[in-house]
Amino acid sequence: ITNPAITASGGAFTWTIAAQANGPQQPMLVQVYEVATGGMVLTDVTVATNGNVTIGINDTENAGTLTAGTYRVVIIG
Repeated sequence: ITNPAITASGGAFTWTIAAQANGPQQPMLVQVYEVATGGMVLTDVTVATNGNVTIGINDTENAGTLTAGTYRVVIIG
């Protein structure tokens, strides 16, 4: 799954991925990669009790907007 376009709020981008009916179950392994380089990105990850995954990425470059398709997430569980 790649990210949609996201506008920063409070200096960070927040990307929520809704749980899937037959998707990963807790516990989950969540990894985020930069599409252009394939490099793994360190992010804040929260898995809600309903299975929704929220990823927080700091807006270190003050870009204000994160372009769609910049990051790819892999969720295993």
